[in-house]
Amino acid sequence: MARDPRLILIVSLVISCAASARGWLERLPIERDVRALVSSDRVARRGAARRLGREGAQELAVDALLAALERETDPDVRAEIVDALARRRDPRAIEALSDNVLRLRDEEREARVRALAAIDLPLARRALAAALGGPAAELASAGLIELGGVVVDEVARLLDVPAIAPRAAMVLGRIGDRSGVEALLARAQSDDVDTRVAVIDALGIAGDERASPVVLAAISDGDARVAIAALHAIARIGGRHASDAVAAQVGREEVSIAAIEALAVIDPARAAPLLDEALASHTREAAWSVMVGLPDVAFVALLARAADDERTRGAACDALARIAEGAGVEALRAIASRHEDAHAALAIALRRWRDLEGSTRESALRVIAAGDGDRALLLRAVARDGSARAAIRARLASDDADARAIAARALAMLGDGDDALTRAIGREDDAVALEIEIAAAVALGMRIPAPSLAWLDDRERAAAALQALSIAPEAELARDARDRRRAMLAALRSDVPRLRAVAATSLARRGDERARVAIAALLEDGTPEVRLAAASALARLDGGRDAQVVPAIASRLAIEPEPRVRRALLDALRGVDASATGATCLHARLDRAAAIDVEIVLADGTWLRERTLPSGELVVCDLAHADADVRLAP
Repeated sequence: MARDPRLILIVSLVISCAASARGWLERLPIERDVRALVSSDRVARRGAARRLGREGAQELAVDALLAALERETDPDVRAEIVDALARRRDPRAIEALSDNVLRLRDEEREARVRALAAIDLPLARRALAAALGGPAAELASAGLIELGGVVVDEVARLLDVPAIAPRAAMVLGRIGDRSGVEALLARAQSDDVDTRVAVIDALGIAGDERASPVVLAAISDGDARVAIAALHAIARIGGRHASDAVAAQVGREEVSIAAIEALAVIDPARAAPLLDEALASHTREAAWSVMVGLPDVAFVALLARAADDERTRGAACDALARIAEGAGVEALRAIASRHEDAHAALAIALRRWRDLEGSTRESALRVIAAGDGDRALLLRAVARDGSARAAIRARLASDDADARAIAARALAMLGDGDDALTRAIGREDDAVALEIEIAAAVALGMRIPAPSLAWLDDRERAAAALQALSIAPEAELARDARDRRRAMLAALRSDVPRLRAVAATSLARRGDERARVAIAALLEDGTPEVRLAAASALARLDGGRDAQVVPAIASRLAIEPEPRVRRALLDALRGVDASATGATCLHARLDRAAAIDVEIVLADGTWLRERTLPSGELVVCDLAHADADVRLAP
């Protein structure tokens, strides 16, 4: 078919006009923000800077931000401009960001250091390394460590600058890169004592066995600070061969406790009598810290003796529970038979060392079972005492909401779903107990009926509803799936921070990949715990492979000040799901001897509501690690 040239001309004109219009329209918002940067209204200037960090053409936005940084006097607006430049990651900003950084207010200085780390180019790395000598050294260190091996050359040069060498050495040690260790070894004989101390300490942090001869030689350094650093380092690097050399330093008064601490790691049996002597001297506190921080079978008798003192019982029992292969359990059982406040540590030890010889386990379980009421039931569950299941199930029907909450938590610790828990959830009228019961069902991988959407309008039940929706059967959700999903997404915009966090976690638990963009919006939330939950949810939902979400994650990472949120953002980018369970138990003793409601924020962003035992104790198990924030519930 012949083509009409007039039609081709008309189409070409339309396309050309549309393209011109699109470019003109795209420039309108950014030009409006550029003008707002010179407004007399500081709120308008902050808002414009924030938008220019995320929207509009790169070159125009960066030029405007750099010009604004040069003339802006308001510190809050300046910090916002620096954050915007960090998000843009433009190399043209490096010179401006590194200029006069030492003379700035803390907020802007820290923002500039984060921005330099975000740009991650050689010139920016050098500026970041130079910041090790200023008041933002700690933040610069964190940024360099996060960047890893690519910064080793820039940091290693600073080992020859005495004022910066200690911080530079620490950074190289934390990075642990082979070439970084070699740079440290080359400075181990420095004439500057502070540098020697820092280098030896950094070699210990790196844990590289190649450093062992150098560190061992430094144990006998004439300067006590160097010798102490070397003793700490050899404890980290390890090596039974160093026992004699370390023991020889015990008689040197100024390094004695450091030598005993090193022996406690590399040769505990040799350290035990020395610790016993130290406990009766002016170094008692240091010796005690070694015993409870590095528990070993060689210290069982010392810890058991300390456990009979009410002031040290808790720490001593916790240490006995951690001794490898359950070697402290028998001593712990004897203590618990005399002191009921040692029962929790005994239960945790039995949970940790599940392969203990039968008679040892059975006798320990009998001690726990002889304890008081509901606390004993919970601790039996912690210890995985299956014979307690019937009694625990019966308590789910109690008239006491506290008892029902304890029973639900106990069932979760025993493992395996239970219909009694489903029935308890169906009739529960206490909001906190309901949330604990549903959390138990979540932990057990149960499927429970989808709750009424009316629960989401009730602040007391909303978090429970979100968790329940995350584990409701697909068939239940299918009845009105659109409404339920819309309600979960709406909870991301709740004015209650905990509900926003729980909504993100619940959507991730359902595997709702379509919710990624909505969850990513929470990365800019003003509450760090909400940002943590959002980042962890995106990691679980594999957000690092979603082209729509990756820019939001990377943009937030460029300015995020909270280390745990940064770790979660990195996990999201790398596709690492940080929500794994583990074998760690959290045992906290609150000052209040009564059942009180608390909130727990775990390292993976999970936000739990719990109720303590009447004794004021809180026991939560199966955590990946013990990094948790516990606070009183509002």
